[in-house]
Amino acid sequence: DDVLVARNNILLRKHFITLSSEELEEQGISGVRNKLSLCLKDIGFGLVILAVNVIYALYIFAILASEEQIYDTKTGSMVVELVELFFMLLFILEIVMYLASYGPKLYFRDVLNFVDIVLITATIVLYVLDIVNSDKYRSKGAFRAIRVALMLFRLRFSFLLYFARKRIVKTLYEAQVPLAQV
Repeated sequence: DDVLVARNNILLRKHFITLSSEELEEQGISGVRNKLSLCLKDIGFGLVILAVNVIYALYIFAILASEEQIYDTKTGSMVVELVELFFMLLFILEIVMYLASYGPKLYFRDVLNFVDIVLITATIVLYVLDIVNSDKYRSKGAFRAIRVALMLFRLRFSFLLYFARKRIVKTLYEAQVPLAQV
């Protein structure tokens, strides 16, 4: 019984992305959800998320650098709004995939996931307010600050998850070598 309590305490400290298939089953995640979690742990998925976040960061830098020229034209504003909406939809899709796979209990155990959702929600709220009120919020410092915070946070978060995935792959590879020699 003490071993089970100690094992559960260790599982509680581990990030959900690093849990093995067996550990996920112990947490009640099996079947399709377990298979989806394996896909989300894949190094390829991690690279895609990392690439999306790097592209988003470059987009934010470009917007901040040329904000005056972009928002002077109606077409520029519309393109920026559509690109912003596209990225927010990608980020929401990622969150939904993690929630569907790992469930709210494991997903929200990590405080960084709360921050991610708050920043994305704030960006979407300001985006909607901006559309409804004819660009009154876009020029405000709060909108810029939230965009930069979201960009920095997503970059940091995706790098952390990428390296966690890389560690998983390395561990699995090292575990297979002795089995092949037997």
